[in-house]
Amino acid sequence: MPWALVPAHPLRSFRPPAPNMAVRSDAGAEVPVFTSDGTRSTKYERIAAVSRTALGAAFTSNSTKEALLLQYVRHFEAQFTQLYPNRRPLLLCPANEAGVPKFVCTTLRPTLLPFKELYDLGAAARFVAAYIHYEPLDEPCAVPEYLPSPFFTLQTRAGDAFDMATLLASYLLGAGFDAYVVCGTAPRWITLRQEDRSKCEWTPPADLIDRDKHTGPAALGLAPPTEVTSEPAGVSRYRLPPPPALTSSFAAPARPNASTPSNESKAEGKGAESDDETSDQEIERLRRETRARRAEAEAMRARAVGG
Repeated sequence: MPWALVPAHPLRSFRPPAPNMAVRSDAGAEVPVFTSDGTRSTKYERIAAVSRTALGAAFTSNSTKEALLLQYVRHFEAQFTQLYPNRRPLLLCPANEAGVPKFVCTTLRPTLLPFKELYDLGAAARFVAAYIHYEPLDEPCAVPEYLPSPFFTLQTRAGDAFDMATLLASYLLGAGFDAYVVCGTAPRWITLRQEDRSKCEWTPPADLIDRDKHTGPAALGLAPPTEVTSEPAGVSRYRLPPPPALTSSFAAPARPNASTPSNESKAEGKGAESDDETSDQEIERLRRETRARRAEAEAMRARAVGG
């Protein structure tokens, strides 16, 4: 049976001999890794406090398919170690919170929460960063031996970089993102949360006292207060400019200068009558010329037909 090939090891066999003691001093004494705010890894304490009876069967045992998959993974791991003996071992089958080895890909559980605010990448990352208490790794340059499930990380509200990345990737996979968990290295000031050189994103509270307002020259009586003049009701200082004059400067010199308005009106009346007479005579002359041209055209047409 495949299950007999990969038995479930007890929790005690997976625990390293000296947990939380990754950094050694020059004197040889083991010193735990602390962040800038005094936080150290408590993963082994939290895992030791887990009650196996309170966990489900999926946490405390492997199914037949999982056992067969672990057999294939062990075979691949043996080939990899034989071909590349100088490379660091792969993180393929870490133990979960119950001490049972699980394939690393099965740790990601796509989860869709009933909150639309967490469907975005930035919102999900901020939620994980604010809800989960970050702890450093026991060995900063090595992969952890335990990789608990996202359920355990949410229940304890604490975890290292691997635990928080697994939880965030599970949320992103549930929201439809193509998310992966990638293992790499980072500077010391990031892994230990040294924020002494980072920009402080501080928002002043609403009831913050304005120091300049209470200690300025006007508040201390050293400068006369500025008077604000208000406009009277119904009067506005914004007025429209007057409309431009529409009188033509070209036609003004051509007008006759009359002494009285009566003479001007008479001259305008005579000019209008003369214009009317001229226009009638011109129309009559054009009509006569048109009739003469038509008669000449008819005569030329008749001669052409007769010839």
